[in-house]
Amino acid sequence: MKAIRCLDYGAPSALVLDEMDDPSPRAGEVVIETEAAGLGYVDALLVAGRYQAVA
Repeated sequence: MKAIRCLDYGAPSALVLDEMDDPSPRAGEVVIETEAAGLGYVDALLVAGRYQAVA
């Protein structure tokens, strides 16, 4: 499967597209097939380490 991974904080352009093994469910788990996913503004803030979370 393909996965976009954040290996280190930085610009969204630093995200890495990797090929990974398909997940295998354990007892009591299921795997859901995803056809599409998107990234938004908050995701870009998280990748940059700039998201302001209230603790």
